[in-house]
Amino acid sequence: MQHYGPQARVYSFVTSGFSILAIILSTPTPLQRAIEDLLVRERQVEILPATVREFYRAGDPAGSIFYARTGMVKLSEDHGAEGLTLELVGPGEVFGGESLLGAAAYRGSAIRLAAGEIVRIPAALFPRLAARRQELWQGVARQMEDRLRLEQRKFRWLVRSGAEERIGAMLEYLAPNCPLMARSGADEAWHGVPLTQAELAVLVGASRETTSSVLNEMERRGELSLRRGRILMPAARAHAAHAG
Repeated sequence: MQHYGPQARVYSFVTSGFSILAIILSTPTPLQRAIEDLLVRERQVEILPATVREFYRAGDPAGSIFYARTGMVKLSEDHGAEGLTLELVGPGEVFGGESLLGAAAYRGSAIRLAAGEIVRIPAALFPRLAARRQELWQGVARQMEDRLRLEQRKFRWLVRSGAEERIGAMLEYLAPNCPLMARSGADEAWHGVPLTQAELAVLVGASRETTSSVLNEMERRGELSLRRGRILMPAARAHAAHAG
């Protein structure tokens, strides 16, 4: 079984802010602390019910900005689950930022990819809150700057790494954030990554045909299992990659 170890960790640049996930989880950022304070003090700042799967669609009025307290969200260019995944949002990140820039409508769709707590902040309320808590504006602006830098690193990573390395590393990175699932005939636990092969191809910068070929070969080697709209990876392998 091939292992995509620490030297492949540059794959985190494919997602927007996932490269700073370890820092976010270990040390609360000023943005996190500010939002936690708002949840206590402001009634209009709320954690959305876990039953909410889609936060907005392309063309919906841009009335709120969102913060991923936990879990994972995918941003798509079209409508709902059938959209083309452009970006993944993880814990400590904001999305729906066009609502703060005067946009009348959201440019894409945002749907829940993995269970977690998503905070909604009304855009009309944000300037008043940010006037009292500068960490809000500073945190959002810093994330936008980080995303620009990460896009540059992503390009270098796509050029220098092979398709199988990118695919394996991406799945190893995403799997621990996804739900555990049972696999028929298997004793070990498996994480189900809720991405289609086409979405994974976009995230790793490979063609749909190449991605399918690599995934099928990995499945033949027993490294993963393919399901409709989902890719299963052994939990032991995914957690070993993170620990490495």
